[in-house]
Parts: sequence; C-alpha cells; structure tokens
Amino acid sequence: MTGEQTDFTASHFVSTMPLRELIFALEPAPPDEILRAAQRLRYRDYLTVVLIVKQPELFPDNWIYIHSPEVKLGRIQNYKNWSPAMVPDLTRTSLGLEYFLWDQDEEWQWPNERLIAMGIEECRRLGLISPADVEDGTVVRMLKAYPVYDHGYQENLAAIRHYLSTVTNLQTIGRNGLHRYNNQDHSMLTGMYAAYNICGEHHDVWAVNTEQEYHEEEQRQQRPTDRVVPLRTHRETPPPPSAAEMIAEAFAEIDPMALGVAVSVVSTLLLLTMTSILLLKGGEVVGPNLSLLGQYLPGFTVTWTGMGIGLIEASIVGFVLGYCVAWLRNRGMLAYAALLQRRAQVEARRDLLDKV
Repeated sequence: MTGEQTDFTASHFVSTMPLRELIFALEPAPPDEILRAAQRLRYRDYLTVVLIVKQPELFPDNWIYIHSPEVKLGRIQNYKNWSPAMVPDLTRTSLGLEYFLWDQDEEWQWPNERLIAMGIEECRRLGLISPADVEDGTVVRMLKAYPVYDHGYQENLAAIRHYLSTVTNLQTIGRNGLHRYNNQDHSMLTGMYAAYNICGEHHDVWAVNTEQEYHEEEQRQQRPTDRVVPLRTHRETPPPPSAAEMIAEAFAEIDPMALGVAVSVVSTLLLLTMTSILLLKGGEVVGPNLSLLGQYLPGFTVTWTGMGIGLIEASIVGFVLGYCVAWLRNRGMLAYAALLQRRAQVEARRDLLDKV
C-alpha cells in the first residue's frame, strides 16, 4: 500500500497467484516466448451480490442455475443449505447472486447499491423473494475466478509448465496456480501435495484432477500413517466413451480372420461330405443337383478330381465371405456406436453450466 518493497528469503516457495501474473513477476524475466504464452492466458471474472433475506427458508437447493434470458443472473447460492453454520441467524437466509463478467464489462464498474438493487429486482422477477424481505446486501468482486479454456491455452500452458519446472524450489497450486478448473477439494489436495514435496516426497501436483474422478480413500490407503481430514470429493460427469469403447462394451467385435477361417473350414468340410457321399453311393448320373455348384465354383464336378478343385475354391470363397461379413459387421457397429457417442456428447453439453 505504501510502495515499500520487502524481500523474503526462503528455501521453498508455493504460489497460488494466476500464472500470467506469476510469470510477469519473476526476476529475471523469463524468455520472450514464455512471456507471450503467459500473456495469452485469459481469465473470467466473477461478481456476487449477497442478500440477507428475512425468511428462514426460500428453496431447498444448495444452488440454482438460471437460464432465463430475462435476467443477467447466472447462478444463485443458498448458503444456509450448504451448512446452517454459514448463516449466524437461522431466521434469515443468505443468498449469493452470481454474475459471470469480464472486468471491462459495464456492470463490473457499477456501484454496490445499483448491483444490489438489480439483484433484488431479478430475484423478484424470478419469484424467489419479496423485495420487502431484503434487509441488507453487499457485493463481492473476484478477479480471475475462472481460468479460460480457449483455443491454444493448452499449448501456452505446456510452455509455461516446462519453464517453471526449471525453477526447482517453486511450486504452483490451486485453480489459478495450475490454470485449471479445480474444485475446492482438488485445490486443497494440490496444496497438501506441495507440502509433502517440501518434506521430501515426490508428488506431481499437476496430475491432480487429470482423471475424471478420484477417491480420497485411495489417497489414505497410500499414506496410512497420515492423519488427514477426509476431503469431500466431487464426482464429475465422465466424458462420453469413444466409439471403439462402446463397441467393446456393448458389441463383441468379430475377428475377420477368425470368421474367415471358420467359414472356410465349414464350407470345405460340407462340400467334402456331400460330394463323398454321392460318389460312394454311385449311380448312372451322380449328383445332378450338387453339380450346379460348378456355376459358382468353376471346375467343380461330382467326381473325385472335380471335388478336389471344388474344395480349394470353396476354402478360398468361404474365407473371403467370412472375412467380409465380419469386417462389414464391425464397421456397421462402429457407425452405430459413433451415433450413440454423438447423442451422449449432446447430453453432456447440457451440463455445461456446471463447469462455469
């Protein structure tokens, strides 16, 4: 606040500040390409209008996402429903009206009184509260609350991560320190891992929340001597499986080579059996009906020599037929699984606001 500079000396440093700001704060400055990568990282800002309502209960949900185009409001938190301890007076309800903005937006610069008035009006319009029941309010602004996953962010992040790996006594943790949309429990876990690393262990902080789900039970089993308060885990919606995975799970893939060999063997044995029986039976005209196969197997006749030619051709035709049937069947199932996957992706997008 006074402009006075203070220096601190330490063996290890842990940073939770946004990566963009961290890179530009380092001295000496990183290479130009790293500075450019950091400059390209973007963040979404976040503003909460908090209302104190003279009602013990308003709705049973912890939060509500608002999809109405009539209001600017994006989400409402009902803090008492998370925990009664979050509201000192149980005869009141505390609501957090959340607006997702950029700090350049007009609303970001509005005075608190105007924002509170807007929040009250929008809640009234949604039928959630009566304005007469609101007895107090405040505004909380949070810059860089959400790392933005835009085109190219992964490439920029990879360059920054590689550079930071050369600073052996610096670890970055948390949502902004990793430029990753971590839940609170994920962010806490990165801090715990950083502390363990300082104590001599070797944990990859960047690996936290790279899987679709994790279990603190597994973490406790890996560290049986630690007394760690269990983290409240959050199971995320897994991504739709790939078409290949869906085929493996729902439709057993047919091996074209195996089916080709099987059809070849069956065709050969069947022709051998039928022809041999007719030849051994004999007669003035042997196998007139079976001889019609010669139209499809050139050179085949109901004779011992013709049978040999037919067996060779039947084995080849049977193999090709079996192989093609298996291949076409697998391609058809793959196309069907791709259709199912697309439907699953459409369903997953409906939960997009849960990632905001």
